[in-house]
Amino acid sequence: MAIDIANVAQRSTSATAFERSVLDQLRLAVGFDAAFFFVKGQEASVTTVGFDADTATRLVTRSETYAQELSRVMRAALSGRGVAVDTEVCGVQHVRKTRYYREIAATIRGQHSLLAYIPWRGRASAMMMLG
Repeated sequence: MAIDIANVAQRSTSATAFERSVLDQLRLAVGFDAAFFFVKGQEASVTTVGFDADTATRLVTRSETYAQELSRVMRAALSGRGVAVDTEVCGVQHVRKTRYYREIAATIRGQHSLLAYIPWRGRASAMMMLG
């Protein structure tokens, strides 16, 4: 099942509606228990699926810490097709020691996170996590 991003964008009435629609379609296509969608510069309005309000708040308030912890994953993803799995890049033991894992992934009993970085002019402009 391919996702027609242009069609999704045309049908969406807001950025949040676009993000929610993309996540909904990804849930149907590949499945996940929880997900989030961040746009660089608009981190305060992260779109989440499957997270409680406290976890969503932590995503916003600690996004820089989590980004730093996952920077190796971002570099690996951007050097390829934009997607990487945290435990494949960093190893299970390293990931389990991060605040990201303890404060976000563990809240949904996550084992691995697929992180997709959307590049714009060679830099990550948005990020999605499927777990």
